[in-house]
This record gives sequence, structure tokens and C-alpha cells, in this order.
Amino acid sequence: MNEHAFRFQNHACLGDGLNIFSEAMRDILNERLKARFGRQWLEKAVLPALSDRLRTDLEQVMAKDQLSHLEAKHFVRIVARHFDGALVGVFTEGGFRDYKKINSSLLTIESARDEWAHPRTGDMRAEDVANKLYTMAQLLAGAKHPLAASIERLRQDMLAPTGNEPRDAHLKLELAHEAIEPYMDSHQSETKSGSAPVESNRPLKGNSEGGSFQPISSQSGTLWTVQQFLALLSNPSLNDADLATELGRTRGAVGVVRAFVHSFHRGGKIVLSKMMVDTLKRSNGKFVCAICGSGF
Repeated sequence: MNEHAFRFQNHACLGDGLNIFSEAMRDILNERLKARFGRQWLEKAVLPALSDRLRTDLEQVMAKDQLSHLEAKHFVRIVARHFDGALVGVFTEGGFRDYKKINSSLLTIESARDEWAHPRTGDMRAEDVANKLYTMAQLLAGAKHPLAASIERLRQDMLAPTGNEPRDAHLKLELAHEAIEPYMDSHQSETKSGSAPVESNRPLKGNSEGGSFQPISSQSGTLWTVQQFLALLSNPSLNDADLATELGRTRGAVGVVRAFVHSFHRGGKIVLSKMMVDTLKRSNGKFVCAICGSGF
């Protein structure tokens, strides 16, 4: 990991948590508001809940991508408007029956989003980021959303950056060879001008098409290889800690990638490398989501 990435790892960890939290909240709003207001729930239930400025900004981008632009500043106002209506009973666990408590949590997360977007000099304090991630995880746990666990694993990894404890037993990973072979063949044949073919065990960098994704909690600081990603996809029943041990990553890194894989097959917003996106597009029903258990 380069010096810049190391210096700002807490900031990046908060960014990962905000991405996961936002994706989970979009899931919740999409399910509950659509059930109440129908297919035009964004126009009928979201826009009226926003301030004039937020409404204007959102209207300008909604024609392109309706869901992916909803974020913390919108969630505060949407939940306030529909807490006793379409969202009644959603946040019932973890002490979130009281609107004041959930509103306070959402305001904390909105503030965290602003701090992440406009950071001060130097990295953010680990304790501050951990508290913000804890708030996100607790709120999602209150809604019984599976991505709560992914944020909690991010928080734990940030507070214990040395990685996983050694295990006595070595776990055998089962790779889906029928998925590896055609993909590896196609990438081994790709070349750059004046350079050798890309080898299968060399880290493949993402580009602007898929977004370069490098979990900040990676132990090695390197990008994910095809083999590592396919191992993650092929072992949905293996818990994050055990899989991280086998891959030389941390639980948080594994949890983040699994969260975005879940988002991908649900049609949500993702931050994955081109290699990962290409692999997912080739899946053809070969894999099972580690978070929701659905095949994709």
C-alpha cells in the first residue's frame, strides 16, 4: 500500500461504509415506498419530502439513474416524512422505535458524509470513524438488513488493522473451474503495445469503466486477482474471517467486496474493478450471493 493510501485509510474506510449504508437504505426505500406508492414512488414519495434545493438537484439526475443518487442527506428527510406511514415498523429492533433516536442517527450519518466529502488535513481519527460506522450498522440492524454485518466487519477491521489471528486448520477453497477457464483464456490473450500478455496470477488493475476498487483494509495493499475474486464468489458459505485468512485479506475487505457483489446482482450502485464487473457479467447463474443466498 502506498504512503498516501496508508495515511488516509480511516477516511477510505468511512467511504466504504457510507457506500454500503446508502445501498442498504436504497433497498429499504425501494421495497417499502414502492409497495405503498407504486412504480412512481420517487416522484410521489421522495421528491415531496425534500427541500427545494435538494429536489431540484435530484430532479436533474433522476432521468439518468433514479436510485443511485439517493444518499445520506436525502435519507434524513425521506424517513422523517414516512416514518409513521410507509416505513412504519421497519426500524423496530435496536431501540429505533422512537423517531427522535433514528433521526439523530441519520443526522450523524449525514454529518459523516459531509466530513468524508470535505476532509481536514490528515486522516480521520479511527475512534471517530468507528463511532460513525457503528451508528450505520446499528440502524441497518434495526431494519434487519444483511449489509449491517458488512459495515460492522469494516469497523472491527479498522480498529484491529493487523488482520486475522492464525488458524490451526487450513481451509480448502473450492474454485469454480468452469468459470475460471474461459475468463482466464480471454485475459491471457490481451496484450498492450510492446508488452507481454497479462499473466493469470498478476493483479489486474481496474479502469474508469468499472471504477478502480481497492479495499483500504487489504493486508497486502494490492488489487484483487482473478483467482481471489473467483474464490470469493465460489465460497458463499465460508464466513468472512475464514475466507479472508485464505485469501490474505481482512474480514472488512472481504465484507466490502461481498456487499458490492450483492448490490451488483440486485441492480444497485457498485464500486468494483473492471475485472470484477466482467467476471460478474460472465457468471450466468454459476454463483450464489453470500449475503442473500440468491443465485446470479
